[in-house]
Amino acid sequence: MINRQHSSEYAAIVYSKENLCRHVEAGIAKLHWKDFETLVDLLFRATGWRRVSVLGETMKFSDMELEEPMTGDMYQVQVKSAATVHDLREYTEAFAGGKYRKLFFVVHSPDPRLEKIPQSDDGAVQVILPRRLAEMVVDLGLLSWLLNKTR
Repeated sequence: MINRQHSSEYAAIVYSKENLCRHVEAGIAKLHWKDFETLVDLLFRATGWRRVSVLGETMKFSDMELEEPMTGDMYQVQVKSAATVHDLREYTEAFAGGKYRKLFFVVHSPDPRLEKIPQSDDGAVQVILPRRLAEMVVDLGLLSWLLNKTR
């Protein structure tokens, strides 16, 4: 940064990344639900978390259980291709916490009203929507995986 101005290269890269993320969002939305569930698993594992449940196992109100290795904290993840505010409320109300620190509610095609709701004040439920998913795919190196699935 010179005189509080970013270089033209920096600006071009930022622009390209924004454009890439838009395309990645569209690609994620085309995934079969099983592939989307696998992608979410890969994203969490790429950040070092461990899945302690069987992927796709039938569990009430959760698609996977994760452990954060440094702290041993446990988390639940609910993966939805499409969801509404009603769906989120249903899962939020059913999430009792217990041994779980947080519930991640991950959706690639949310109802527009779901995109506008604020995160819960207590942080017990975190909603991950398409834009954040796309950024994670780009930042965590899963572009090739997504390209292979969206041919």
